[in-house]
Amino acid sequence: MFYHSRQKIDRKTGHPDSDKDYYKYAGQAFWYFISQDKELYRKIIIPISQEGRQKDEIFKKAYAGKINKMTQDFMKKFMKDNQIDWLKLVDFVSKGETKGDEINA
Repeated sequence: MFYHSRQKIDRKTGHPDSDKDYYKYAGQAFWYFISQDKELYRKIIIPISQEGRQKDEIFKKAYAGKINKMTQDFMKKFMKDNQIDWLKLVDFVSKGETKGDEINA
C-alpha cells in the first residue's frame, strides 16, 4: 500500500476525510501509480516466484545437510550397538554438575 499527499482519505473507510492528507493505493493501482504500466503487478510476480524457488532449493539442501550432521552426531554420542544408550542420553540432558554432596543445575 502506498500513501501520497494530495487527497484526504480516511484509512479505515477509504472515503475522503478532511483530517487526512494522502492518497490510498493498493494492488494494481499502486503498481500503476509508480510505473505507469498497467501490467506491472503481473510482471513482477514471475521474477519473485523464480527467486523463491531458487532460495527454496538452497534452503532444502542446507536443511538436509544439517539434519544429516545432527543425526551423525547423535549416533556417535548416544548409540551403542545400533540402540539408543538411554542412560547416556538422560545424563546428557538432565544431569547437573556435582560438587561434594551438592548438585548444581
